[in-house]
Amino acid sequence: MDKQIVAAPSGPSPALAWTQAAFVGQIKEILSGSFLSICKVDAVVDGLAPFRKTLGLAEHDGRKLVEYHGLRLLHCTEFARMPHAVRLGIPHVLVAVFGLTEQHAPALLGPAGWTALQVAFEVWCEPQTV
Repeated sequence: MDKQIVAAPSGPSPALAWTQAAFVGQIKEILSGSFLSICKVDAVVDGLAPFRKTLGLAEHDGRKLVEYHGLRLLHCTEFARMPHAVRLGIPHVLVAVFGLTEQHAPALLGPAGWTALQVAFEVWCEPQTV
């Protein structure tokens, strides 16, 4: 009997792509409201832990970082009322808390999702006009 070599499907599986899109959407959602919700941050932290394991990535517990405690402190604080430097730092803190390193972010969010999230962070940091 001849053995056939079956080519791997190009791109992620539908389940993986859906999960990556869900994470990207939820992270964008954190910044879409008028205030910071630690509940949304916790949902992403909780969801990424088993997803990292599924993908064979190193564990990362963002709740152990000092930055996470800063986010907790800002829970329910309106973005508009935050000091400018604090507001601008939020995307960087989210990246740290979620463990979105250049090495792991494309696997966790998909390359296109990681790029889209970086663009969303840049737009969010642009000066706000009233």
